[in-house]
Order: sequence, then structure tokens, then C-alpha cells
Amino acid sequence: RRLKGRLGEAEAALEASRRAAREGRSVEDMRLRLLLDTVLDAASGLRRELALPPATTHPADTVDAVEPGRMSPKDIAARALSETDPALLDQLLALPQAHLIVDGYNVTKTGYPQMPLEKQRLRLLGGLSVLAAQTGAEMTCVFDGA
Repeated sequence: RRLKGRLGEAEAALEASRRAAREGRSVEDMRLRLLLDTVLDAASGLRRELALPPATTHPADTVDAVEPGRMSPKDIAARALSETDPALLDQLLALPQAHLIVDGYNVTKTGYPQMPLEKQRLRLLGGLSVLAAQTGAEMTCVFDGA
């Protein structure tokens, strides 16, 4: 009987705790929604105020194509970073709507050829996942086997 009473009290306390969590979460959700609506309204108002035309080009459209390994010292000096400098990749991935395309086996077989292929793929994909999360860039990795 006493055990039954304690069980009832515990169930009531659990339900009260769940109710409080739901109410607290709904208040937080409401605040977040209001903040998001405010930011979106401000961006919309700014777009109207500036009357900018829709974007028809992307940053990548303004970059000339270059074959890997075909840059002259003059090209590298003009850029101030060598084509093997990781800071160059950081700058490119910081551009809006960046999309990195990776030739998977060329990267993995150069970087860690002693590992089995499955582990090479997992290691590269794990690293690309972290990079995508850090930069917000879109990533495509191709393992073509050719």
C-alpha cells in the first residue's frame, strides 16, 4: 500500500516534470521563431530598400579555369599563395556557395596508400564531413576507381 502510494507520487512528479519541460521548450521555440521572423523581415526590408537585382552569377563564375600543375610563377605571385598552400583552400571555401569536388582515390592513395581502400574512403569522408561542417561548403567526393 505504501509502495503503491510512493509509485503514484513518483508518476505524478514525472508527469509534472514532463509538462514543465514541454512548456519551457515551447517558450524557447516561440522566442527562437520570433527572432528568426525578425531577422527574415529585416533582410526582406533591406532587399526592398536596396532594390538589388537577383544574383545571376556566382563567385566561381568569375574564376578562370586552371589545369592543375600548369600555373606559372607569375600566376602564383599574383595570388600571393602557392597552389599547395592550405590557406588557399581556406579562402576558396570561405566564398559563398562554395562547392568542393574531391577525386577520392587520388587523395587517399597519395595521402595514405598503406591503408586498405575501405579505411582510406572512411578516413577521407570523415575529414570532409568535418570540413563541410566547419565551412558550410557543399562537398562532393568521387571514388571512381579508374
